[in-house]
Amino acid sequence: MSDRQDPDTAHPAQAAGPSQRADALVVTAQQQGNCEVLTVSGEIDLSTEALLRDPIARCLHTRPRVLVVDLSAVTFMGSSGLSALREAQDQGAPHTLVRVVVASRAVLRPIHVTGVERMLSIYPTLEQALAAA
Repeated sequence: MSDRQDPDTAHPAQAAGPSQRADALVVTAQQQGNCEVLTVSGEIDLSTEALLRDPIARCLHTRPRVLVVDLSAVTFMGSSGLSALREAQDQGAPHTLVRVVVASRAVLRPIHVTGVERMLSIYPTLEQALAAA
C-alpha cells in the first residue's frame, strides 16, 4: 500500500476572531492504495465547514474509486458538518464510493440523532473502511 501525503491539502482553520482557535479544524489528504483518505481533526461547525467541504470537492473532482473521510479525531460535529457529508455522498455517486470513519460519541451521536447514518457508509476504523474497498 503506497501512502502519499499532499502538504497543500492540510488546512488549519484561520482565526476569525478572539473566540476561534487557530487549530479548530485540520484536514489532510493522502492516497492509500486505490483510496483517497481525508483525515480530519478538530471541530466541524459553521465557521470551519468550508475547510471540510473544499478538500472533499477537490477529491471528488478527480473521481477516485473510493473516498474515505476519517473523522476519528473530530471533537465536535455540527449540522453543517453533517450536511457536508451528505453532499459528499450525493456528489460522489455513481463514480466514487464515499466512506466515513466515526470513532467518537461526539460525532456518532449527531449522525444517529439526525438519521444521517442511513445515507452514509459508516465504519468504526480506518482499517475497516479501507478493507471494504
